[in-house]
Amino acid sequence: MFDKPAFATFAKDYVLVKLDFPKSKKLPPSEVASNTKAKEKYQVRGFPSVMVIDPKTGEALAQVTGYSPGSGPEKYLPRLSAKKKEGEAAPDGQKTEAAKKAAKGA
Repeated sequence: MFDKPAFATFAKDYVLVKLDFPKSKKLPPSEVASNTKAKEKYQVRGFPSVMVIDPKTGEALAQVTGYSPGSGPEKYLPRLSAKKKEGEAAPDGQKTEAAKKAAKGA
């Protein structure tokens, strides 16, 4: 899905970061350490995990985990957008339920 034009259009306003946890490919130790640190910080429980992270606080505003075969960007991106809007709606830095779930990796 991430190589589809619809995702490229959606992602143009974001900074994309890919954390890789390959089973058959060796990564440099520094990359493994960096990826593991981010995985633990954001409590990633499944793959793929796509998160929207507040650039000021570093907190996850939204998270969508998993990908259903055949769902494609047409179904996936609105789900991520809705979660992002919920996370942004928190007044004065208070977390919405979506942001709390994202922080927990739900």
